[in-house]
Amino acid sequence: MIEEASEHVRGPAPTALPFGLSILPLGGDQIDQLADYRDPWNPLPTYDGFMYLGPELEAGIARAAPQGRLLYVETNYFGGIGYQGATLFDAGRPVWKAILTNVHDAWPRPPNYDSWAAGRPKLEFRTPISRGLSRLGVPEPTSGDEFDAVGLGRFRTLEALGVEEDDDE
Repeated sequence: MIEEASEHVRGPAPTALPFGLSILPLGGDQIDQLADYRDPWNPLPTYDGFMYLGPELEAGIARAAPQGRLLYVETNYFGGIGYQGATLFDAGRPVWKAILTNVHDAWPRPPNYDSWAAGRPKLEFRTPISRGLSRLGVPEPTSGDEFDAVGLGRFRTLEALGVEEDDDE
């Protein structure tokens, strides 16, 4: 299914993840191929809390992936402040959506944050991305969260997934 979706956007090939999942990164060029956001004077409507996801991008995702289940994820944060959102599509229809508009306030840093890495305790708070991954079938891990279980922490930028972004756009 992800291969079918990748045929609709020119960009990097999907990257395999655990649990039979794959990630298809969407940079600005790929989003423009699904929904035209290029006119800054006449922006397309988006859903509250999302920067890109609105009716037109949702329709573009549905056209690109009309079968199976797909999790659309948006994140934008720096230094712990920002947002993340996720939308689950099933057979081309959005069936679940969640947004967290201030990750810093909702997810307090644990003590000894700098040494807090592998083997961290199970998180009580679950972000939209982790909740969406759970809905895709990622099992609840004994430590960390679903985000950690699929190894998404290694992709902190679109460039890490092969997307070349132009900061001047």
